[in-house]
Amino acid sequence: GSASYPNFADWRAQNHVFEHLAAYYTNDFIMTGHGESTRLQGAVVSAEMFPLLGVAPLVGRTFLPDEDKPGESGRVVLLSQQLFRQRFNSDPNVVGQSLVLDGKHYQIVGVSFPFKMILLSYGRRWQSTQKDQSQLQSNEARITLR
Repeated sequence: GSASYPNFADWRAQNHVFEHLAAYYTNDFIMTGHGESTRLQGAVVSAEMFPLLGVAPLVGRTFLPDEDKPGESGRVVLLSQQLFRQRFNSDPNVVGQSLVLDGKHYQIVGVSFPFKMILLSYGRRWQSTQKDQSQLQSNEARITLR
């Protein structure tokens, strides 16, 4: 189903039944600074998405629970496999580098598998634009559980 991110955060904090609760919503982002500007399909996902699905990154790591919280630690991103190959020549040293999306800097922490889109942590959305805040309050977050 779908819910606002604050509702999801409350459910997650009070959960004693499910092994994993995860939230996500899709969005487009503009990447600058690595060749020409490019619109990327992406998703903002909570850190629990990866253990819920039982997936590991091809390179680097997935999001940490602290990166779901408000603050600068949430400015992390996982590249899609396609972006990793096409813009970064499959260089594993991309982990730790900076990426600019919608005019904001993110630290690349890994390359996602099996996702075909760029993934951002929820934490960075807490302290960004008013549009992001309204999206967090809306019922656009998709909730997945196991």
